[in-house]
Amino acid sequence: MKVYISCDLDGVCGVVDRDQLFDSASADYRHACRLLTAEVNSAVEGALSAGATEVVVNDGHYHMRNLIADELHSRAHLIAGRFKPGFMVEGLDSSFGVVLFVGYHAAVGVADGTLNHTYHAFELRLNDLVCSEGTINAAVAGHYEVPIGLVTGDTATIASLREQIGSGLRGVAVKEGITRLAARHLMSVAEAQDAIRQESAAAVRDAMEGRSSKPMKLSSPITMRLTFKETLFADASALLEGATRIDGRTLEWRFSDILAAYRTFVVTYYLSRGAEL
Repeated sequence: MKVYISCDLDGVCGVVDRDQLFDSASADYRHACRLLTAEVNSAVEGALSAGATEVVVNDGHYHMRNLIADELHSRAHLIAGRFKPGFMVEGLDSSFGVVLFVGYHAAVGVADGTLNHTYHAFELRLNDLVCSEGTINAAVAGHYEVPIGLVTGDTATIASLREQIGSGLRGVAVKEGITRLAARHLMSVAEAQDAIRQESAAAVRDAMEGRSSKPMKLSSPITMRLTFKETLFADASALLEGATRIDGRTLEWRFSDILAAYRTFVVTYYLSRGAEL
């Protein structure tokens, strides 16, 4: 069975502040990258121990080159780089048996979600469902009939995805949010990596035996509503075909399927980042 791992940095054990997320010259950021790489390695080890034949790892945070390549598990196939049409699910297709989310975080506005946000938008809704990054990524996986087997991050992230995907979704809660920039860690770094290794193996076994939560499905047509942080971001994305302006910061589209919605969403991300500059 092929296993797909999509990783982020915000939900990693030991990561609680923006200073750890972006500055490539920062010792804090470089240390966070080592923590992320170790958690991903644990997920890879678990998947392989359960019988995975191939493991693809997609680096999904910021410029998407956070994983330390020469420290990554030798049997992991790495996808990295910031301009990817599939973004956090680049390379995912129906040939995979299960998806594992490592280091994920809650949607914007979740009070106990450490480092909560949703890509570069203020709020994303699909068919009026408030989405985290995990939600929309799970919906894309669902298009390919691939279940989400595991999510790691804080307690709010796991609880919200279980509510949207199903209670059978496995989770490793490494921390519990206090505020957006603080958390109480529920285990040590070493314990977190061990738990991820064990739950990754269990998630792969679930998928092999048909016990995973069902792939996430959204009914079509899909209405995507994006509320941006600033009117300028909405100004840029309003140029895209099919956009309806709801108010100064909010746009809405209707799509035939989730892939069309996702592609447009990725374009709005790049447009927003460009407008910000």
